[in-house]
Amino acid sequence: MFKLRSCAQVIAALSLIFAGLLAEAAVEFQYSTGVTEKQRELLTKDLARLSGQNFGDSSGELRRVLGLPDVSASSLESWLSTRARYVIDEKHPFNAFTIFALAPVEYPAAGDAKPVEAPPAPAQPDNARVDGVPRNAEVAQAAAPAEGGGGTPSTSDSPAEESGPTIVMANMGAALYMVGRQNNVVVGFNMLGGGLVPITSPRVGLFQVGRGLFQPLSPKWAQEVIEDFVHSMFRMDTLFHEARHTDGSARIAAKQLGFAHEICPPGHEMAGFPACDRPSNGPYRVGSLIMKSAIEGCGPECSARDKEILTLLYADSMSRILTPLTRASQVGQDDLCAKLLRTRTNIPFCEAPDTSLEAQVLEWDDAPEAVELPKRGE
Repeated sequence: MFKLRSCAQVIAALSLIFAGLLAEAAVEFQYSTGVTEKQRELLTKDLARLSGQNFGDSSGELRRVLGLPDVSASSLESWLSTRARYVIDEKHPFNAFTIFALAPVEYPAAGDAKPVEAPPAPAQPDNARVDGVPRNAEVAQAAAPAEGGGGTPSTSDSPAEESGPTIVMANMGAALYMVGRQNNVVVGFNMLGGGLVPITSPRVGLFQVGRGLFQPLSPKWAQEVIEDFVHSMFRMDTLFHEARHTDGSARIAAKQLGFAHEICPPGHEMAGFPACDRPSNGPYRVGSLIMKSAIEGCGPECSARDKEILTLLYADSMSRILTPLTRASQVGQDDLCAKLLRTRTNIPFCEAPDTSLEAQVLEWDDAPEAVELPKRGE
């Protein structure tokens, strides 16, 4: 339920500052009092950039995976606006004043009869960064940018000057929904500066952001680069990734609620950490498709270096998907069998098609789960 950046994202170049007029964004956030003016300004500009951005979709996968009528800024805004509404700061308190039971309620049973496990306590969200690198209950190795990356050491917001964990982004609406589900109550969240938010679905769209989302991808870059095109697209990639965690339900299996991440297997760069996806339509796939679409559609504001950096970010997200995206291997075998059967050649492996490869292509149902807050007197 949380997005993790790896050392693959510490990249070798300083991007050009995006110059141009920004359209008015259709997606609007309600912020807690602790979200700084600078953070609000950056997110507002990001959403405005999304509104005016051209997107490509040569494979048609972005439209298919997100269920969009077309791949346009307005369609992407519509998809995001149903999943992201509230933004709270990393120091927002989670205590008896801000989290409480509103009403008892019966949740749908999990299809696999397993209880939905609540994530770690909200005060310790699992996508913090330690010593300038993010973790997902999780720690990623730090890596120095390659020579010639440009930029100067960051100043007041430099990761090296911060101590303790630094939050990147976490979908706290999904986390609190799971807490309520585990206890058969509707959780109420008292958002400082925003009032009461009943957590009746992961789709409530409650995201927690922190310094990690607003720092340069390399600690050696000047803080000013966070306003450029690449960093804006990184934040959008992160936002769409977290928005995917509002989808899915426990109707078939408990872990499908919120598109929970999988432990990365041995040999993976993030082995042992919940930083991979089992389904091929999960958060990392969504983020990668957004990044790929931006690369295909970006215009004069996107330099060759920008595209190279975004391609590295895209590749990192793709590396987290543990399931084949297509049945390419099986299709090749089917074609061969068809040719052999036409020549009446009897080959054992052609007698019964191998369905194991097809079974490995896994996509989860993205229909959301929700409960209704009982009316007074019920």
